[in-house]
Amino acid sequence: MAKATVDNLVALGFQTEQFGAPDDFDTNSEGGYLFDVLTDSALEVEDKVGTENYEAASSSSVEFEYIKKAELYFSAAELYRRREIFDDANVRVGSQDSDPKIQSRYLKRADDYEVLANSYLAKLGTLFSTSSVSVGNVQTGHFAGV
Repeated sequence: MAKATVDNLVALGFQTEQFGAPDDFDTNSEGGYLFDVLTDSALEVEDKVGTENYEAASSSSVEFEYIKKAELYFSAAELYRRREIFDDANVRVGSQDSDPKIQSRYLKRADDYEVLANSYLAKLGTLFSTSSVSVGNVQTGHFAGV
């Protein structure tokens, strides 16, 4: 079960219209658009910190907050990638020219959120007594930073 919530993602400013207005956008159960993104991120974080460490983090601990933020920021990165894909698809259907600056900005935000999530995982590595956390980040691509 994810430590971050759908409400946490909504608080970052994501809105249903940005993703084609799915009916289940902010449904807080399986099948909900944000819920499923958050669940995938939680599984990724749990895999990186270890199930034992993940489950041991209590809601009043620093570890819990760092795990929650890592989940939240991995989810935000995924949502920015999806937003870029959604906008690109709409441009193609509408026979308009795409705006590389906007697409690049979405992908840059996704990268920034992923770096932020990894920084919280790195902090976790120093907190767990039996640390098995190892984090790295590599960025490549042909887009210039915006």
